[in-house]
Amino acid sequence: MKCLIVLWVFIMLTDSLEVKTYKLQTPALVQRDILLRCDFISLEPVRLQDIAVKWIIKRSGVVNPVYMFDGITTNSQRSGSHVDLRFLEMGNASLYLSDLTLEDEGEYTCTVIISPDAGKSTLLLKVAAQPTINLAPVNPNLTGGETKTFFCELSHFYPQDVEIIWFMKKQEMEIVITSNICTGIPILGENGTFSVSSQVSMIFSEEDNGVVLICEVRHNSLLQPLRRNTTLHLAILQILQGDVGFIATVVVSTIALLLLACIIFTILYQKLLAKVSPLVSPLILPELNADDEKMVAFCNISGFRPKAIDIHWYIDQSKGEPGTDHSVNGPLLQPADITSQAHHPVTKHGTVFNVTSQLSYTPCVLDNGAMLVCEVQHKALQRKTRHVSHINVAARPKKTYITSWPQIPRIGETLILSCIVEKFYPKLITITWLKNGQSLTNVTQFGPFPCENIYYSVWSQTDFLLTADDDGVIFTCQISHSSLGKIEELSYEINLKGTPPEVQFISADPPTPHIGEEMCLSCKISNFCPMDIKVNWFKNGIQLEAGVYNSVCVTSNSGVQSMCSILKFTPRNEDNGSVFTCNVQHIALKNCEERSYTLKIPLITSIHLADKI
Repeated sequence: MKCLIVLWVFIMLTDSLEVKTYKLQTPALVQRDILLRCDFISLEPVRLQDIAVKWIIKRSGVVNPVYMFDGITTNSQRSGSHVDLRFLEMGNASLYLSDLTLEDEGEYTCTVIISPDAGKSTLLLKVAAQPTINLAPVNPNLTGGETKTFFCELSHFYPQDVEIIWFMKKQEMEIVITSNICTGIPILGENGTFSVSSQVSMIFSEEDNGVVLICEVRHNSLLQPLRRNTTLHLAILQILQGDVGFIATVVVSTIALLLLACIIFTILYQKLLAKVSPLVSPLILPELNADDEKMVAFCNISGFRPKAIDIHWYIDQSKGEPGTDHSVNGPLLQPADITSQAHHPVTKHGTVFNVTSQLSYTPCVLDNGAMLVCEVQHKALQRKTRHVSHINVAARPKKTYITSWPQIPRIGETLILSCIVEKFYPKLITITWLKNGQSLTNVTQFGPFPCENIYYSVWSQTDFLLTADDDGVIFTCQISHSSLGKIEELSYEINLKGTPPEVQFISADPPTPHIGEEMCLSCKISNFCPMDIKVNWFKNGIQLEAGVYNSVCVTSNSGVQSMCSILKFTPRNEDNGSVFTCNVQHIALKNCEERSYTLKIPLITSIHLADKI
């Protein structure tokens, strides 16, 4: 836990991992579920235990933790919040929040750590509650010349800003009512939502019979204005005799009861049985995907009834233009069904159902620009609904390296350095040369040119005349490409003193020495330049001349030398425990290199020799 706290402090100082969140287009509704999208890009494969994730919320200046994962354990501070760990290794650290409340509104920060890299990104979550409307009286019976007041009651809405407009519909024409209206100030309730009342008073004549009075409400939580209406019934009062008044009362009461039963049935049907069309969100997927690496795409489908729903995913190679309509209803040109690579568990929320369809797909370079299509079919939809997003794919270079010609630099000769980048996609790439951190201008670039049909390769070279002052100078090749995430650097250091030799440990033949039998000690010396080298053998610090044999130097394809030095001698009983040393001296070495061998004659050999004597 202490290590995790140190990591959280570390990300306050650096931000080296690319993390991205996605802006929410509309406020989220209370009592619904939501997925806060957070993606990150790691250039190297990572394990789940190497990833740490933290989500926090900032509201009214106060920061509170929401969810944490340290690679082993999870800690959910907000009930109903979690990150699907199955997709974390794929670069998906999205946070799922269930049953939203007004307290969930605020600025969320997604932080991802893959040591030593870290990054974070923020998004703003707005929460809204839809108003409940009650218009009264409903379909009243009025007499000509009567003044009547109608009330439009709004409750349980958030945020506070709301607009109420009164209309009168007469002979299919709607007229805005602008006078005799009184609208109160929204009142904050204990649960954080608001309520408000608006009323209008009017004098009606017999000509107003059948007029519809409409209360229209406009609020951020509504995709379109919400309306309630009532129809006016006008009649002339007559003074009736006998029991006619009683009969009229019974008839009116019966009609009222039937109307009430009809309203109750309609409400129950709408809430429990009526078909509800699904709301399909735009597709969520990474902006850039690596060639032959798995990506995860999401499509959120919410608020539908009945439960049965048909979801299909396609890759359409027709590669339509980016920015085209995301609700395509025409036939797909080159569809490939990849639904088998997706799963879409259905959950129930109240009387409706939600599903988050998750697609795991491995794109290749040929998929670049192709359309990813999610198609939804449901009983409440008149036709299929599609949402489309274009896939952007990039291939990291398969190989990057610097070559030099000649391979062994020499003062007074021209040195050509080439920075080679092989098999990348797309074509656009930038290569910059630096000399001890300063930009170079004498640079020639060849390519990019096609390689294996779909990839590209390029090389950039610089050349100059070597002087003694160039010893130790560092040349850097900077490679900038969309697939890399950050600039990649290759370095080459000028070494005019040569390459120091690699001195291996001394080997003995035979491995087990015997008194009176000749043996060889060999020391292999490789990869040095220039050829001049001095090798001496010592026994207990005394230089040996006899028995020393040095092979000729062999030059490799890379221009470096290798050789072998051998010491032959016949062990004697008094040589047991002697230390033999191979001493190597070369101009590229600051100090000489030494390898030692201690002669250890087995005890049984010494005893056997003593018995013979």
